[in-house]
Amino acid sequence: MAVAAARAAKDARKRAKQRCADERKALLGSIFQKYDDAKDGLMTKDQVGLAIFEKIGELPSTEELDFVFLVADQQPKDGKINLQEFSEAVNAYECYLEDFRNPDNDFSKLFDELDTDDSGGLNKEQLRNLLERYSSEGQVKDEDVEDVMRQADLGGDGEINRIELKLALAMWFQKMCTLLQYEMEQEASQLTSASRQEEQRKSKACTLL
Repeated sequence: MAVAAARAAKDARKRAKQRCADERKALLGSIFQKYDDAKDGLMTKDQVGLAIFEKIGELPSTEELDFVFLVADQQPKDGKINLQEFSEAVNAYECYLEDFRNPDNDFSKLFDELDTDDSGGLNKEQLRNLLERYSSEGQVKDEDVEDVMRQADLGGDGEINRIELKLALAMWFQKMCTLLQYEMEQEASQLTSASRQEEQRKSKACTLL
C-alpha cells in the first residue's frame, strides 16, 4: 500500500507540474497574440518589452531588454521573435530578476564587490578579477579576458553589466573545460607515445638477445 501511495503522489505531482506548464504556455500565447500587432507570428523588441511587463509586472530597462532580445532572437536573427523565442525571453528575464532583485543574493553581492567604481558595468580589469576568482591557474591572460568580453558583452558597450554576468561566467567555465580536456588529451597522447617508445626499446633489446 505504501508503494501505491508513493506512486500516486508522484503521479499527482507530475500532473500538477504539467498543468502549470500548460497554463504558462497558454498565458504566454495569449500575451503574445495581444502584442503581435501585425498578426504575423512575430514581435518587435518594443512589443516584447510591453509583453514582458504584462507578464511580470516590471518593465525591463533598455539594457535588460537588449540582452533578453539578443538571447531569444535566434531563428534566424532578424530583429523579431516568434512565440517560442518570446517564451525564452521571458524565462531569461525571470532568471535575471531571481538572481539580482535581492541585494543579498550571491550574484548581486559578487557584482557589487567587483564593480568598485559603481559604474554599473565591469571593465576589462574588473572582468579579469572575476575570472581569476574562478581560475585554477590564478592569473588570466589578456587574450582570455578579451575573448570572454567579446562573447558575453552582448550590448557591445565594452563592459559586462549585471544581466551579462552569468553569461560571462558560463563562457569562462566552458573555456576552462575545453582547455582542461585539451591538456588531458595531450597528456594521454604523451603517455601513449612514451609507452610505444618503451615497447620499441624492449623489442630491440629482445632482438639483440
